[in-house]
Amino acid sequence: MVIGKLGETIKRVQVLLVLAIVLLSGFKAAQTFPDPLVVTISNPDAHPCPGQPVNFTASVTNGSSNLFYQWQVNGVNVGPNSPSFTILNDISNPIKKTDVIQCLVTDKSNGATATSNKLSGIEVLVTEDLFFGIFIQNDLPVCPGTTILMGSTSNNLARNGVLNLVGVWSVNGVPVHQGLTFIYDTPKDGDVITCEATYTAKCITKVVESNSVTVRVLTQPPTTVTISPADYNGCAGAPVTFNATVTNGGNTHYQWMVNGKSLGSDNPQLTTSDLKTGDQVSCNVSTNRPCLIETVQSNIVPVTVLPQTTNSVSITCDAVNNFIVANQLVTFTAQPAYTGPVSYQWQVNGKSVGTDNPVFKDDNLTIGDVVTCITTTSGACVLPQSATSNAITILMHVPLSIPNAFTPNGDGINDTWNIKAL
Repeated sequence: MVIGKLGETIKRVQVLLVLAIVLLSGFKAAQTFPDPLVVTISNPDAHPCPGQPVNFTASVTNGSSNLFYQWQVNGVNVGPNSPSFTILNDISNPIKKTDVIQCLVTDKSNGATATSNKLSGIEVLVTEDLFFGIFIQNDLPVCPGTTILMGSTSNNLARNGVLNLVGVWSVNGVPVHQGLTFIYDTPKDGDVITCEATYTAKCITKVVESNSVTVRVLTQPPTTVTISPADYNGCAGAPVTFNATVTNGGNTHYQWMVNGKSLGSDNPQLTTSDLKTGDQVSCNVSTNRPCLIETVQSNIVPVTVLPQTTNSVSITCDAVNNFIVANQLVTFTAQPAYTGPVSYQWQVNGKSVGTDNPVFKDDNLTIGDVVTCITTTSGACVLPQSATSNAITILMHVPLSIPNAFTPNGDGINDTWNIKAL
């Protein structure tokens, strides 16, 4: 009995569970809603040409065939009841970048409504002239043989909707290259470079001439160096100074050479007293200039050296032991060591007297007079060229004169006693 009642109870529970499932399924079915209405607008051309109509299209999802379209520009209703909308974009009244376009759609079958996305930023292309310029990437002037790089620059590309830009480079009016850059590996001073740009745009096709660039190539005359004197005939042991003169030099360094060996310092002058006959003097000059680094050799100076001769002179007089009497005619004779041409200048007490003669005579000498002679020569390698002789002091026998008074008291009267005989 108990088992039978338990079975009936289980069957009743199963029936109740089935009824609950059915009821729940019906409730869920009653809660299902249709998909919402969605509208999206698009514009295939965000950069129309001036005067070109601008078209917009509305795409609707989850709508019926009975739809109503309301287009708006900046919130103002415009246009027809159509999934397509056109703004004329007249040149006198173009669409503006700030204009906002939107579309409201109503599904008349069920009253559902939807608002589209907003479109703005439609920018009319401006067909203004394209600026096309060229420039040189090297600093001018360039060194000979330098390859120069040319570049180009332009503006208004996006505003004109440029689809293709072609540049034709010309040198002195002759086309030589096509592209937006140009590598010119044979520049010459004065070459004029230009570029003609042809650009094809959405709204215009045009040819534009660039500015011109004049190439400057630095030309450097060669460096030369000359030393002077151009030849040397000197005396043994005598100092000589050579001077180097550089033309078209820059940062200059000097290396003096004697017989191919270095001598002296980095200086435009060389002074030496060690030369011999047969020596050869030259100077190598290194220069560093823009576009030019070079070493040049000067002229070669041949050297001839003569031996030196000493110039000296001695004098004698015919007065025995240089003693004379008053008004005695005294004869002086000069004997120079140099046998070449010399000139004579006699002096008495440092004053010039006599003539240019190796013999000097005077009868007006007195005690204490000093006689000398200066000989001068212009002969080569005679040192010194001017020589002064020994001095001869004239002596005389004179009576001793004793003054009446000798008072060396500093009063200026008879303070001294001049003994002429001494």
